[in-house]
Amino acid sequence: MNNDHKKNLKAGVLAIIVCAMFITIAFSGCTTQTKEPTKVTLYYNEGNDSRKLGCQLLKDNIESITSDIKITIQELAWAQYLDKLQKKEMPIFFLGWAPDYAHADDYLQPFGYSTGTYAERVGFNDSQVDAWIDEAKQELNATKAKELYAKIEQKIFDQAVYLYVDQPIDFSVMRTWVKGFFYNPMYCENVFKYLSKNGSKDDTTFVEIMAEGPRFLDPQWDYETAGGEILQNVYETLVFYKNESASDLEPLLATEVPSIENGGISADGLTYTFHLRQGVKFHDGTAFNASAVKYSIDRAMFYEDPESPGWIITQALDKENTSSVEVVDEYTVRFHLMNPYSPFIYCLAYTVACIVSPTYVEANGGIQVRSENNFMDRHMCGTGPYMLDSWAEDNSNIVLKKNPNYWGKEPSLDTIRLEYVLEYNTRYLAITSGDVDYIYVPREHASELQNVEGVKVSTGTPTFDVNFFGFNQLMPPFDNVSVRKAFCYAFDYQTYYDVVQSGITMPLQGVIPKGMFGHYDGLPIITQDFTKAKEYLTKAGFTTK
Repeated sequence: MNNDHKKNLKAGVLAIIVCAMFITIAFSGCTTQTKEPTKVTLYYNEGNDSRKLGCQLLKDNIESITSDIKITIQELAWAQYLDKLQKKEMPIFFLGWAPDYAHADDYLQPFGYSTGTYAERVGFNDSQVDAWIDEAKQELNATKAKELYAKIEQKIFDQAVYLYVDQPIDFSVMRTWVKGFFYNPMYCENVFKYLSKNGSKDDTTFVEIMAEGPRFLDPQWDYETAGGEILQNVYETLVFYKNESASDLEPLLATEVPSIENGGISADGLTYTFHLRQGVKFHDGTAFNASAVKYSIDRAMFYEDPESPGWIITQALDKENTSSVEVVDEYTVRFHLMNPYSPFIYCLAYTVACIVSPTYVEANGGIQVRSENNFMDRHMCGTGPYMLDSWAEDNSNIVLKKNPNYWGKEPSLDTIRLEYVLEYNTRYLAITSGDVDYIYVPREHASELQNVEGVKVSTGTPTFDVNFFGFNQLMPPFDNVSVRKAFCYAFDYQTYYDVVQSGITMPLQGVIPKGMFGHYDGLPIITQDFTKAKEYLTKAGFTTK
């Protein structure tokens, strides 16, 4: 074969190869499939319209800046919601936290500690944060404790563990004939012994309608606001918050609040001694004494269930040590702490430390380790100003009756009727017509009741409630800190404040709310910033619009 023929053949082969390459490229370009978006389900609890609207805001904000993430909003009944949360099956959820005791540790423990209520659910596990929390709760020097709180808050913020939504301001709605009402951020709604009525059809009966009722009424098991309101009126603790103050305590079943100055608290912070009221009777007629206190606190510790509020007690007391709660004499009880625990006195003001009748409990199932007492879930026997009269099987209402043998000042109201209605319109009609005395009103409906004749609105005091989105770091895409930060910067906070909460709220600056001991003012407050949100999404490998 001559050279010219070879050259022509070579040129032809090259041409075929080049054409084949172009065809292959073109074909592969035509058959490239569009990348499937990352699907995320965002959960909120049924009947909570403000959370529903907050979820919609976040969905719209994220999907407006990227097509790579598709969000589905899922509403769940409260029991289902909690079950899914406990199983760590939610990639992202909208929830809130109300205070148990008036101290920073009540927020850092659940939000920051690796085994805490929310930290565990979102997979946040930082040994340094755990060590700081342990150190802070034992620190009796307030200045040093605050320095530790600041470091903890900053570490949680830097990891974008949560999207801090807001800290609501109190908004309570009642009829003008309700007297004696005041707001305390540490109360679970109302303490009925302080209330009275003047000018209604029946001044001896108080009717309140809330959205949802309690699941349990056992103080050593119940851990929700709805149940807390019943517990704080039927049972009593050794000490309780004084009127509007969230920091000052007054004696209830104790005769005085122990302190280092009066000798009730040892100088090393390890021993607390309480002298008890004499002549107090439980609703079953049995006597209140130091043995009842030990029985009740031991019972709270023995539950040993992470979903119960017992952790509030066992942070300070050793449940394995039967002498942690010592009966000194019939009307003196002494607590022996494992380590100094600065908020301990406030823990004893929470409902988990309510004193129950040992005789009543033992006659109806007794102490059941790692399991709730089903009888005590629906029956109550305390020393409080009110007694449980009835609880509808369908959870539609609970009725309390005045305790005729109450040791303290006789309450003005004979009967308390609590009704639970999910639909806001029903509650609205009931309060405006004068059929009820007090209702729960979502803040997005605030303007509807501001100037209604016969209706009184109480507002202006910040709550200690915090609303937040939790990111599950155990599930993609939230195992990537850049995605978590992108969501934080994408959220439209101002619209949520102004529209969803009707302006009756304030920015949430960290997990410890403003006004609470230990709040850290140095933490940045995030506002919506799409530029930063897109930068973080890009860093995480997502395309943006």
